[in-house]
Amino acid sequence: MVMVRDQKIIKTLSFILLAAMLLPDFAFASEKTLGNTIAEELKSKLDTSVSEYYFRTDRDDLLMPVYVLGSVSKPGIYHVPIHTDLITLLAITGGATATADLTDINVKNQDAKSVSTIDLEKEIAEKNARAISLRGNDVIFIQEKKPFFSAGFVTGLTIFGTILGTVLTYYFVRQQVRTN
Repeated sequence: MVMVRDQKIIKTLSFILLAAMLLPDFAFASEKTLGNTIAEELKSKLDTSVSEYYFRTDRDDLLMPVYVLGSVSKPGIYHVPIHTDLITLLAITGGATATADLTDINVKNQDAKSVSTIDLEKEIAEKNARAISLRGNDVIFIQEKKPFFSAGFVTGLTIFGTILGTVLTYYFVRQQVRTN
């Protein structure tokens, strides 16, 4: 008899195993650190249990698994009807978070071993959003918006400002001492 705790561990391990198989394929997809972003997402999943959801409109629906990662309200494994499109899946996940970049959604297709990037905002504007169909074992990764300034830039600016402030303080104190 498998206990509930053991089931969570099994789900987490199967999710990590799936990600380990997919991570090398994601790494070549883009020069921007997509592979690292997914690795960070998976590391955060280790701290929490992986959620698994079932959604059907009819009890006779055939379901397919789809993996949703990134900036959605409830990331996890979703078992959805075969003809589910991306918009419906996002609605099922509780929607994208406020920090989600809907112009850069990556869909990894297991059958074709390819990664496609979808600009959902453009697809919605062109009224093609319902045409984005999914297949079983697809992995959808919704990235976060890139900040206007990177953390490295802000750190560098802070260091520069501190040094400049110190030098100017020294200069003005020295000028004050000379005049007195």
